[in-house]
Amino acid sequence: MPALATIILAAGKGERMRSQLPKVLHPIAGDPLLTYPVEAARGLGANPLVCVLGHGIEEVKAALGQDSRVKIVHQKTQNGTADAVTCAQSALRSFRGEVLILYGDVPFIGERTLREFLQYHRRGGFTMSLLTALFDNPTGYGRIIRDPEGKVVRIVEEPDLASEEEREISEINSGIYLLDKEQLFKSLRSIARNKRKGEYYLTDLVDVFATAGKSVGGLCVSDPIEVMGINTRAQLALANHIARERINHAWMERGVTLQDPNTTYIDRSVTLESNVVIGPGCVLRGQTLVKKGTTIDAGSVLEDMRIDADVTILPYCVLESSHMEAESHI
Repeated sequence: MPALATIILAAGKGERMRSQLPKVLHPIAGDPLLTYPVEAARGLGANPLVCVLGHGIEEVKAALGQDSRVKIVHQKTQNGTADAVTCAQSALRSFRGEVLILYGDVPFIGERTLREFLQYHRRGGFTMSLLTALFDNPTGYGRIIRDPEGKVVRIVEEPDLASEEEREISEINSGIYLLDKEQLFKSLRSIARNKRKGEYYLTDLVDVFATAGKSVGGLCVSDPIEVMGINTRAQLALANHIARERINHAWMERGVTLQDPNTTYIDRSVTLESNVVIGPGCVLRGQTLVKKGTTIDAGSVLEDMRIDADVTILPYCVLESSHMEAESHI
């Protein structure tokens, strides 16, 4: 098994968010966007884990916390995704093995999917592999062009689609790539500046390898949500809705009663025991722990709370950084 490193691209300003807060720090279910791909990479055992930062670098570094596996590099000028990856080269100078490229604004990529991706790449013997997805409406995304054998030969960006046949292709490029480190940085030197935007793009790697007669694999994910990027406030709201649905469903599967899951907000960091009952319109945030048999009635807000067993919290209580002992009422 080759060693695995990860590069997470998180330097963009996120101008479409229209926010002073760096895009990758906007929260989903209580945690910054960037923490999601970082956790997925940690789960794979990737080491080192290189985060390419730019806008708001000090804020983002603080949010990442202390982890010896995480290395920070600075993309001082935004010159495209290929330039961002090139910035990571110094942090990988002593590394030998495969490099997985992820994105700080793609929160739902799953560890299981990434493990399947690693196996696909290694078994197929590809020089490079990429994750793709089938979108009902692929407008705005680069389309995947395959040869008769199913290998990827080109990625055509939306403005460059040359025919109606190409426009009807629904398989899109996620931007998530896997290849050997030496191949990666050697091939980056062959990428030319994009004439239209004046930047350097990773998508051109496919052309570089295809022209050299090397094989590029493309694994299509079963759930396109996994490769959904967050670029606007509307997409952020959708991502929070998806995360909240998943969290609520998971707790209900474990024996928690949510009287109205559509209006219940539970952060990822919250811990609940079985036989807890949560009324409509409740919000549970931070490092909150709720033990079995507790009832939290409608409209209550809990943040960083420790709630022991069989507690009763009546409607519209706001509780913060406190401890309620077993069988107490408020």
